[in-house]
Amino acid sequence: PAVEEVQRQLLASGYYKGSVDGVVGKKTRQAIEAYQQAMGLEMTGEPSNRLAEHIRYTRQIAEASLFTGTVEPDPDAAARAQVRRVQLGLAELAYSPGEITGDLTDQTRAAIKQFQQDRGLDQTGEIAGALLAELGKLSGQSELNSD
Repeated sequence: PAVEEVQRQLLASGYYKGSVDGVVGKKTRQAIEAYQQAMGLEMTGEPSNRLAEHIRYTRQIAEASLFTGTVEPDPDAAARAQVRRVQLGLAELAYSPGEITGDLTDQTRAAIKQFQQDRGLDQTGEIAGALLAELGKLSGQSELNSD
């Protein structure tokens, strides 16, 4: 299943041109390596569920950045930006926080609680200092604790 999901995500991202067949062939490995190189990841050429999540969330971010409409200022922009950074950090670590929206959804809270449990933190499901510090250390999202 991980192979097919990675192939699907790479196909949707334009890195893979083969068929989604669940077979790790030359085209699949080359596409994985091209993606890993483009993202600055270790080039293993190996499919995994974590890689599929990374590709999916990277695609969502890229698609969201194409939005060019006019929006009204959001008074909660800083809070939403922090939630978004937490969602990205959790996604990078394969905790499946749901869609990266900046909204503290039930799925995001569940991912936070799972991360807190795995790291020996109080399971509050809330964004607070200990969560931000730990997530920042592990995810490469060093700006998590800058707010």
